[in-house]
Amino acid sequence: MRGHRQCLASVVLVLGLAACAQPAGPRLTLPIQTAPDLGARVVSSRYQQWVSPVGVIAQYELWVAIAPSDTANAGVLVTAGHPVFVRSGTVLTTEAASQVAAGDSILVWKEVPVPMGSSPPPGAPGYAAEQLVVVR
Repeated sequence: MRGHRQCLASVVLVLGLAACAQPAGPRLTLPIQTAPDLGARVVSSRYQQWVSPVGVIAQYELWVAIAPSDTANAGVLVTAGHPVFVRSGTVLTTEAASQVAAGDSILVWKEVPVPMGSSPPPGAPGYAAEQLVVVR
């Protein structure tokens, strides 16, 4: 009886380890597979919301420092409902745009420069993020 229990315990252990080795779900991939348009460090993040003729606009205004600058020299708009990707090593996950914070390193795939909102620091270019990856 004891040998049977040990054998059963070994099978359960092996199956448990095999289950842990399997990914929890499908691996995420970035929708846009080209190189990012810019890399930067977030200096500040501010939420904006207003009513426009097309409805409610909700977005995050990121002031970013593009190297070699240490101060904000561009702005990036991220729609509040748009998922933001987070890359930690080789693992890619998503989180809400509200989680992007000052100090984060980001990669941005941008749309053409945008004049809307007060996104960029005065005199700096502003962009709408088509895809944004936080690198942690």
